[in-house]
Amino acid sequence: MWVALKGVVYDVTSNELYRAGGAYSRFGGKDASVALGTMQFDDLDRRGWLKTLNAEQLECMDEWVVFYKERY
Repeated sequence: MWVALKGVVYDVTSNELYRAGGAYSRFGGKDASVALGTMQFDDLDRRGWLKTLNAEQLECMDEWVVFYKERY
């Protein structure tokens, strides 16, 4: 199982929450950049929206990138 952020793919297989039925399963196999930046999880399948994020949303997304880098 993987999740991508800003073009980097993270292997989240070790975390059961990303598997089918898990709390984070909606992120599995997706680029979650915009969704995590905006904290609007309907944005998971939208592409090209990265350019529309404001500075605060980009900072939020960057914080998630640090989290994923440290954990996965």
